[in-house]
Amino acid sequence: MKRLYLFLMVILLCSSLQIATAFSGDPNVIQISRSIEAAASEAGQKTELWIPAEPLDFDSLFSWDLTITKKSLVSEKDAAYFAIIEPGATEKTLVRRLFTGNGSLIVPKGTRYKVLLSAGEYSNFFSKSGAEVQAKLQYTEAVVRYTQGDQPYTFRFEASGPDGFTDWTWFWTGRQPSSGNPVTIQFDRAGKMPVILEAKGGANSRKFYFDLEVPSLVAMNPKVSPLQGTVELQVNAEVNAVVNYGQKANYTWDFGNGTILEGPQTSYTYTQPGKYFLTLTAAVDQYTYRKSWLVEAAPLNIRPNPIVAPLTTGPVPLEVTGNVNPQITGNPTDLQYTWDIAGELVADATFQHTFTEPGDYKIVLHTVDKLHPKLPIPDETIWVKALPPQIGLSPKASINTGVIPLTVAFDAGLEVKGSPSDIAVHWDFGDGQYSDQAKPVHIFKEAGEYDVLLVVSDRLHPGNLSSAVIKIKAEAPQLKPVATASTDNGLIPFKVNFAAQTSITGSPSEPLYRWDFGDGATSFDQNPSHTYTREGTFTVKLVVQDRLHPENKAETSLQIVTKMPKLRLTASLQPTSGKAPFTVQCRAWGDKEGETSPVLKYLWDFGDGTQATTPDLQHVFEKPGTYTAIISIEDPVLGLKERKSFKVTVK
Repeated sequence: MKRLYLFLMVILLCSSLQIATAFSGDPNVIQISRSIEAAASEAGQKTELWIPAEPLDFDSLFSWDLTITKKSLVSEKDAAYFAIIEPGATEKTLVRRLFTGNGSLIVPKGTRYKVLLSAGEYSNFFSKSGAEVQAKLQYTEAVVRYTQGDQPYTFRFEASGPDGFTDWTWFWTGRQPSSGNPVTIQFDRAGKMPVILEAKGGANSRKFYFDLEVPSLVAMNPKVSPLQGTVELQVNAEVNAVVNYGQKANYTWDFGNGTILEGPQTSYTYTQPGKYFLTLTAAVDQYTYRKSWLVEAAPLNIRPNPIVAPLTTGPVPLEVTGNVNPQITGNPTDLQYTWDIAGELVADATFQHTFTEPGDYKIVLHTVDKLHPKLPIPDETIWVKALPPQIGLSPKASINTGVIPLTVAFDAGLEVKGSPSDIAVHWDFGDGQYSDQAKPVHIFKEAGEYDVLLVVSDRLHPGNLSSAVIKIKAEAPQLKPVATASTDNGLIPFKVNFAAQTSITGSPSEPLYRWDFGDGATSFDQNPSHTYTREGTFTVKLVVQDRLHPENKAETSLQIVTKMPKLRLTASLQPTSGKAPFTVQCRAWGDKEGETSPVLKYLWDFGDGTQATTPDLQHVFEKPGTYTAIISIEDPVLGLKERKSFKVTVK
């Protein structure tokens, strides 16, 4: 087992100055405290000290701030603690703490308490250890009481400290020390004064340190408001001062314009604009204190802000009303208004007037402040524009685009605001025709695009007019052709009868026809016939053009399909073998698709140098041999051909 040692921890002692205003609430007491730090941390260690160090001849405030840290201790044999013990025949424990915390108590005059810090004993596996016990201790070791004298910067001091200390010496900065208790001293100025107080009792001595804040003769926190504003500007002034050392102060306020008032509190009204230095002078005995402020009194500002309603521009009769909404910076005021309405004067804040003739009219507002007649207030000018009766147009046409003859009903959509008026309406239809009616009906007979001009004027007010344009599009008669064919497919030669019909909207119109049959042939007949001699598919176009309106065209189309007819040949040759001279009987006949009695050419070629052009005949082969007899037919118009062959053996 490791041997345990008792270690007495170093006790740190320090003194510090504390003013009672911060702690005791008594403004005439200075408490001087001593701070001590003590600790114990080894197993079984106990630290003991006495508070206060010597008995005091006054009751002392003792406070502590305790921290107990048990680290990672496993088993507690003897718990760590902090204790305050009152000594005597039987010791009395006043405070015992096992955990971190703080507290305070009063140590009675002439009494000392024993403070004990015990680290305790804890097992940590194979060793012993103590908790960490730390304490910050503080107690009042001396008290200085002071009062102000009846002379500037004069004080009376009296100290209380350790019991038995009777020899006191006071050390002042820049002055000779003073001995005794109590003592009286007069400082030469205000401000912070360091003081050292030395107390002796027998062989013992103590030094105490504190700072004294020596107040001035007069502590002023004057309040002056407002410092800016417009006349009439009332400024309120208050000294808000504390006079020390039993003195009396005289206060004088100089407002910077020759006005001087006295007293701790006053009020003054600036009636003239300008910048003024307001100065406060406080006189105490032979001492004088001054403070100044800049006061800016701005001129009285008045804007009449006239309002004319409902409109300043409009057709006659134009009725307007006027009123004033003044914007005033400063007071008091007594405003008088005069309206000049195109030469007519109205002495009032409001007016009502009707303008019956067109023109530009000037309304001027004159404003005077009867309390400040010399104050310049600019005139306010408002212009009113009275217009002639307003002509509003919303012209409409019953139709804007159509086929001639195009009948259109027009409406000027006329609206006149204001009076009197004498309205004249004039329409120019753009085709040489005119109308003075408000709602005319006009027929456009020629195709074209027309700008129809509407002009409305007021005979009572020359130059007062309004105009508008309506666009009209008159189109030529509309052509809608229909093309038909007697048949649309067949064998060539293929004859087709065509017919054209045209529906016409509008008049007059003379249609012309042009056919394109698709095979290079054309026709200008309305109902032509055409024969196709080639096989194919042909697009036939019909174009109809209005002779009276050449730009007016319409077309349509259809298709024709033609095919080449087929030939069919039937033939026989009997017999096909024998001895020379060998006679054979030949027969042939041909058919043509689409015809019952076609005209065909026949040709027999017997291969022995002889030919025949009849379909039926007899032929004699004179010599032995093998011959190929060919029968062929031909359409002489279309050039169609067909053939057939027979093999003949002659022995």
